[in-house]
Amino acid sequence: MAELVIELTERITTSIPDPLISPLASSPSQLAMDSSVTKKKQVCRSCRQRKKRCDGARPSCSLCRKLNITCSYIVSNPNPGSVHTSYVDFVPLAERPSWVLNGNVDHPNLPQPHDYPEISSKGFFHIQRGSVDSQLPFTALDVPNTSLDFAPPTSFGDSAISDITWQQDNINDFDHASNDAIFPANLPPQAQILELVELFFSHSYAFLPCFHESELLKDVSSGQLQRQTPALLYAISAISAQYHPDPAIQACRGDWFDQAKFLFELTQRDSLPALRVLQAGVCIVHHAWTVGDYTTACHALGKTWRQACSYGLNQIDAGPMQPPGLRLAPVSKDAREKDEFRRVLWALLFLDRDQAWATGWPQTIPDRHYLVNLPSDDLNFQSENMSDEDASTPFHWNLNRLIGSPSNSIQHINTYHCVIKAYVILGRANDQINTLHDEEDATEYERGLDILDSHLVRFRLSLPRSATSIQAAPPEEHVNVFWLTNILNTITILLHYRACSNEPPLDEKDENRFRHCVSVARNTVQMVTDISRISPEPLLNSHIPAMLYLAAAVLLIHWRESKDDKIKDEIDILRLVFDRFHDVFPALGKKFKGAIEYDLEVDDAAIRRAKQSGAKGLLGSCPKWQMPTR
Repeated sequence: MAELVIELTERITTSIPDPLISPLASSPSQLAMDSSVTKKKQVCRSCRQRKKRCDGARPSCSLCRKLNITCSYIVSNPNPGSVHTSYVDFVPLAERPSWVLNGNVDHPNLPQPHDYPEISSKGFFHIQRGSVDSQLPFTALDVPNTSLDFAPPTSFGDSAISDITWQQDNINDFDHASNDAIFPANLPPQAQILELVELFFSHSYAFLPCFHESELLKDVSSGQLQRQTPALLYAISAISAQYHPDPAIQACRGDWFDQAKFLFELTQRDSLPALRVLQAGVCIVHHAWTVGDYTTACHALGKTWRQACSYGLNQIDAGPMQPPGLRLAPVSKDAREKDEFRRVLWALLFLDRDQAWATGWPQTIPDRHYLVNLPSDDLNFQSENMSDEDASTPFHWNLNRLIGSPSNSIQHINTYHCVIKAYVILGRANDQINTLHDEEDATEYERGLDILDSHLVRFRLSLPRSATSIQAAPPEEHVNVFWLTNILNTITILLHYRACSNEPPLDEKDENRFRHCVSVARNTVQMVTDISRISPEPLLNSHIPAMLYLAAAVLLIHWRESKDDKIKDEIDILRLVFDRFHDVFPALGKKFKGAIEYDLEVDDAAIRRAKQSGAKGLLGSCPKWQMPTR
């Protein structure tokens, strides 16, 4: 992958003669390497990516023939000054319609390569204007070993991706040929792609509620998503592959994720369409977190946030009096799309807070820089006739105003709004607890925690029972109710389980705070028990494992001191939850169950230190846990 990027930066491109002069050469003799190309460059793309010795045979090297995969060579560009970023650029100027001359290269009637027989589409990937640095003399981007040349459907019912083949035979040949070669990250046929997207909505949408289902399926069916933002399709496929019954599709999960990361890394700050690019970033962060690839999670989170800011979407709901700032993407006038943007930005903030509070790291996304309204409820969002009146509730940075803002429609409470508000309070608590400017026993530090605690109490009291009780909530709200309860309990523990300078035993004030944390942790276990009596599926939310571990750690300290068997039973319930997590998110399940197993084995002195160090010290022993390997 690194060598491919070097090739791009060195401006080595596929040669495409000007269609005004001659048709594209198709004979092998016309594809001979230019004499100026060095010996190093006379390695086929496939061998270069695999870092294998290539014999340079034409038209296919021996290794590519053995693996039964496409072999292609980089050919120098005879006209390096020309830049093509779209199939439209190969159409003679006089034949281009007015909408092309006006810059609308994404018109639904965009000419495709099969409309011009003299231009072969094989091996070329349509890149929208602005998605790659225009200074690079690309004719098109050829991503090795990926099937990305999609033809539009002749009718909506036909397969939109008839050019893609799911090469099961290649899998077998590949296994016998080389154990360390990299399997091409091909996507499956159209029917399986649609199945993967539907599995995404069935299993993952509740935790990433930032996609309009019918619009996404329409983009996939038409081939538009594959042409414009394949990184998103690869990311969705990687997330959903584990739920698919076909073992061949499950086996490609890692390859698809690698391809999603690679394609997302190629996007620039002005890559379009902005919505799909940001959704790809959110999916990559989410999946990286669940598989234990924390470096990718942090990197992709920062990149996605910077792209959102460059689009101006962090101020998507700015009023007319606010300065516009940098805005590289036009403001959407469609109510549904604008609400989808809001949901993407809030999902990104959730992922940021998940990473920050558990580690004590600084937050990537400051909510002071958010002028993003709270989105409409899911029923209105997924409807086909959403209007501006259905849309949003203003977001207030001031917590008093935020807590007091309406979160319910006439029919029911909007629990998603409640989750957003809870994450905002969690971020403020994380900022206060991990501040570098106040000593933990300083008056200002204590006062800041007490103020946040009073906000939390007001917020809890503002919630109706249907937002806090599984028995009172409708089944479709169980995920959000359980999620919300865990966030609120986590904030409470963070605010009350404070570090103290006194040696154990703690003074009465600190001891009372710790007992309050124990009560909150037991409330978490009670919620787990209540929801398990109905269905354990809402438990398997990738946002909450660290929150459940925090409750388990508090209970474990209390059990080691009290020797209460009931507390040990509650700890065992949380261990069982992580066993279930291991079925869906093996890295998360293994990590946090390993954390509990480690805590159970430490000596009494370590337990006393943990109680004294407060919530910030609970993850101090994280490097000693049995960490998962990807």
